[in-house]
Amino acid sequence: MTDQNGSVLNKVIRGKLWLFGDSLDTDGINPYYLYPDPEEMYKHTLETFRPEFPKGVKKGDIVVAGKNYGCGSSRPGTAVFQIGVAAVVVESLAPIMLRNSIGFAEPVFTAPGITDIVEDHQTIEIDYPNGVVRNVDTGREVRLRKYPPVVERIYEAGGMLPYARQRYGAEMSEA
Repeated sequence: MTDQNGSVLNKVIRGKLWLFGDSLDTDGINPYYLYPDPEEMYKHTLETFRPEFPKGVKKGDIVVAGKNYGCGSSRPGTAVFQIGVAAVVVESLAPIMLRNSIGFAEPVFTAPGITDIVEDHQTIEIDYPNGVVRNVDTGREVRLRKYPPVVERIYEAGGMLPYARQRYGAEMSEA
């Protein structure tokens, strides 16, 4: 999920939000079990929780959800990013979703209290460098949890696989 400007952690992400509840499971986020063809599945991303989402979401929008986002199977939540969602901000993440998000360097952030300061379709800014999520419409903000330095390096590399390759290359050149 990096681009020519580097890691998603090095920029402010701003977009219209789609508000969801608690315990969004991976089968509802990525309904592979119903739509094995990825292109067809993308047309149904998150529709279990909000039927209007797949047709209404626009590139650059942000998903905001409550607690336990990404519970269920070990399936990564990549579909939301394939359809153009810029970031996901949640009250809390299921542990497997946290690992998958880091592994793919997807912009998924934890900001306790986020659902208390937003309403559907408002605009928010995710300012990772300063550790805040701000409701642009109201001025209210909450702190977001920053990642440990090693996780930030994984994001900077573009995910776990590129990070492992970098580490391996560096260690081999030292040998």
